[in-house]
Amino acid sequence: MNTPQERTLSLIAVSDDAQLTDVLARMVDGGFNAAAEVLPRSTLPEQLSDWQADLILLDVTNDLDPLDTIQRMAGASTGRVVAVGDVNDVSMYRAAVQAGAEDYLVMPLDETTLTEVITRARTPSVRAPVREEEPEGTSLHLVIGARGGVGATSFAVSTAWLSAETFGRETALIDLDLHFGSCALALDLLPGSGLRDALQHPERIDSLFIGSAMINATNKLFVLGAEESLDHHVDPSPAAISTLYEAVSSTFKSVIVDVPRHALHYARPLIAIADSITIVTDSSIAGLRDTVRLQESIADGMSVRNIQIAVVERPKPQQQVTRKEMEQGLGGPVHVWIPHDAKTAVAAATQGKSLPEVAGPRNPITKAYNTIARDYAGVSDEQAKGKKLWRW
Repeated sequence: MNTPQERTLSLIAVSDDAQLTDVLARMVDGGFNAAAEVLPRSTLPEQLSDWQADLILLDVTNDLDPLDTIQRMAGASTGRVVAVGDVNDVSMYRAAVQAGAEDYLVMPLDETTLTEVITRARTPSVRAPVREEEPEGTSLHLVIGARGGVGATSFAVSTAWLSAETFGRETALIDLDLHFGSCALALDLLPGSGLRDALQHPERIDSLFIGSAMINATNKLFVLGAEESLDHHVDPSPAAISTLYEAVSSTFKSVIVDVPRHALHYARPLIAIADSITIVTDSSIAGLRDTVRLQESIADGMSVRNIQIAVVERPKPQQQVTRKEMEQGLGGPVHVWIPHDAKTAVAAATQGKSLPEVAGPRNPITKAYNTIARDYAGVSDEQAKGKKLWRW
C-alpha cells in the first residue's frame, strides 16, 4: 500500500526496447505508484518539455553518439535522466554521469532495478555536479581554435608554461590533435605512444600509466601529445577521453587541453565539465564568423558556460577587424587581445620554447597571455601582484 506522502511519480521511457516496455507495463498494472509513458527513440529532447516528467529513462543502446544524446536530453528536461545501454563498462558510466545523467544502467532492466531507480527518484535532491567528485583544487581549461593557424596551440603552450613557471601550479598540457598536434613540438619535446595507448585502451589508465606517458617540459609542466602516422586511424571514444582526464586530474592542479575543432565530438565530456573554454581566433572577418559559430555550438544545450574569447592580432597590412568591431560582432567582450610579434614567434619556434619565456616578462605579448594564465592557475589579482615572473 502506498503511504500518504508517496505521490504518483511521472516516468517517461525513451526506448524502442520491447522488454523494457513490458516490464514497465507490469509494474504499473501491478499497482506501483508511477505513471509511465513510453516514447520512441526518435523523440527529440525539445519535445520532452511538454511532458514535465519526474524521471526519464533514456535508452542509448547502439546510439552513434550516446553522450551527445544524454547531454541534449539532460539539458532539455526538468526531471532526472537515467541512461540505459548495453555497454557494461565503468568508463561509460563515468562519461554518462559527466554528460548529465544521474545514473547509467545496463540492459536488460528487471523490475527490481527499476523499483530502485524510481524509489531514488522520489527523494527530493538536486543532481550533484561532477566537479564535486574531482580532487579539490583541480581545474580544467580548454583551448579551441576558431580556425586553423590562428595560434591556438601557441596560446595553450604559453598559458600552460606561465601557469607552471610563473604561478607555480602543477600543470598538465594535453594535445588532442593526435596526428598534427604541435604542443610537444613547440617545447622541443618528442611525444611517445602514451596518448594513443591511453585512448585505445582506457581500461589500462591509472596514475602510474599517466606518469610514464607524460613528458616533463619543466619541473611543474608536463605534456601529453602524439604524432601518429597518417595511415593510423585513431578515433577515441568520449568515454576514453573522460577516463584519461580523470586520471590526469588526480595528479595535477591545472589541466589545459588543446582541442582541435575536429575533436569536438569526442571531447564533449570535457566541454561539459570545463571550468573555462577559451576560443582563440584572429582579427579577420572569417575569424569573427567562425568564432560566433563555434561559440553557439559549444554553448548549445549546456548549462552555465564560461566561454572567453582571445584574439591574436594579424599583421597590420592584413588586419581587417578592430577590437571594437570584433566585440560588436560577438555581442560581448574580447577577453584578451594578443599583439602580433613575428620576431618573438620566430625566435620561440627556433629555440623550442614558449612565447613568454622568449619574450620576457615586460613584453606586451607576455602580459596578454598572463591575464588568462593567472585564471588557469587560480591566482587572484592580489596574489598575482606578489609573484615574480621568472624563478631562476
